[in-house]
Amino acid sequence: MNTTDLALHDRASPTPKPVSRAPGRRLLLTGLAVAVGCVGLTGCGPDLQKASSPERAEQSGAETGVVAGDGRTSVTAKHVNCAPPEDLEMSAEDYRDALTAVDEQLGAYSWSGQAPSICQFDAIMIVAEATANVPAPKLTAGVRQIVSNGISLRLPIGVVKADGHPSAVPVPQKQVRGEGKGRQRRVLANMDRLDTALAGIRPDSDEMAVFEAVFVAVDQAASFGKTHPLIIPLGSSLDSTRAVGFVDGALGAEAQEIAAALKQDNPARKLSGAAILFAGGVGYGAGPQPPLNDRQRLILAAALVTMASELGASAAVDPGPVRGDPIPTTHTVTPVEFSTPDERRWDQPTPPVACEPTVHVYDATSDLRFLPESDQWYDATAAQTALKPIAGWLAADPKRHIDIEGRTMNHKSIEDQRRTGMDRAVAAGKELIHLGASAEQLSYDGVGSQFPGYSLPDFLPSGAEVPQAAAHNRNIQLTAYDNC
Repeated sequence: MNTTDLALHDRASPTPKPVSRAPGRRLLLTGLAVAVGCVGLTGCGPDLQKASSPERAEQSGAETGVVAGDGRTSVTAKHVNCAPPEDLEMSAEDYRDALTAVDEQLGAYSWSGQAPSICQFDAIMIVAEATANVPAPKLTAGVRQIVSNGISLRLPIGVVKADGHPSAVPVPQKQVRGEGKGRQRRVLANMDRLDTALAGIRPDSDEMAVFEAVFVAVDQAASFGKTHPLIIPLGSSLDSTRAVGFVDGALGAEAQEIAAALKQDNPARKLSGAAILFAGGVGYGAGPQPPLNDRQRLILAAALVTMASELGASAAVDPGPVRGDPIPTTHTVTPVEFSTPDERRWDQPTPPVACEPTVHVYDATSDLRFLPESDQWYDATAAQTALKPIAGWLAADPKRHIDIEGRTMNHKSIEDQRRTGMDRAVAAGKELIHLGASAEQLSYDGVGSQFPGYSLPDFLPSGAEVPQAAAHNRNIQLTAYDNC
């Protein structure tokens, strides 16, 4: 298993921070690094097409960027082969300055492929999450840098509203002409019109369909005759629709599985040729949306990038916080919550009552999460932290006992399921013993998918996997006995 760190770059950074790269499928959480599919890995997930659009670049076959010795793209060399349209009315120096400003900002994020250049895009599409569960949408400093220079470069700017039924939002823009301060004034006027349009967006339906809005943005760009848009979702990106399933526990599912389910729902929907920058407060909610902690936001960010990559786009996350009040609306959004299956405080003394076993179930949305079809922890450090107070509870009284039952999704034969379940139970037991429990205080069983709580089928009649159900069914159950 290959490991690396996920570096989520600060948007104020002028150049990318180094990212350790390895040809792997998953990353292991270490501190604030996160275990995901492909995030910041060269060769993992499709790269954005490097050919510039015919309207924006010379068709010379030259690369739009060069790669430095540490694997990062050199910002200063990216735009040398970009040719401005003949009617742009912009000096060569101003043109290069605008390209460089955007490329420096794009280069400040960790992309799923090579960091893109503005030369590769023929439109900028903003997905505005204007709902009851997120702060009112607004451009961050980094996004404002990208969009304002995009306007100066005469890229079409579009906006899509991400409510339960996403749709395009009209944004009045006037063509930017002239040079120098006159051009700057026209850019600022268009930015004011964009800000006004964002502030006026209100949902027409319940829920927040972020990924559906991204697909609508691709369609809207195509209506402009553009095929390589930069799409910028503004908001938490906590998609509340059943298609993505974050509200059903999909944050504990494998992002590749969610993307596969989205593709099976609509095979024609693809993001090839697009790049997606999730910005504007990823994981930061408002109103009824419970706050996510740093680790949960990292898991969300990694899932978003992996899902977008699996659907054919290059993707990155701006991790900067955005806080504030939501817009006033009567339309509701189902909150996305990480499950908290263990409400027991293992470090608190147990009242001296008759033997009453307590049951604790840890599924794939908890810290005791296993990799699919494996007894390896998704995040060994988080698992050890979660098991430490349980081991302390056992060590405090040798008469205490815990039965560990390993469970799986309904995949492969029942013998394979039981074997994997037993391996998971033993893995948890070994860690408890390492942390101070006695082997005599533990017993194990592997039941696979044959357990009373198996109520969510892992597969649809069509044979498609249900990632949310799989995340719930991959679990271990601890039955604790005290005063017995």
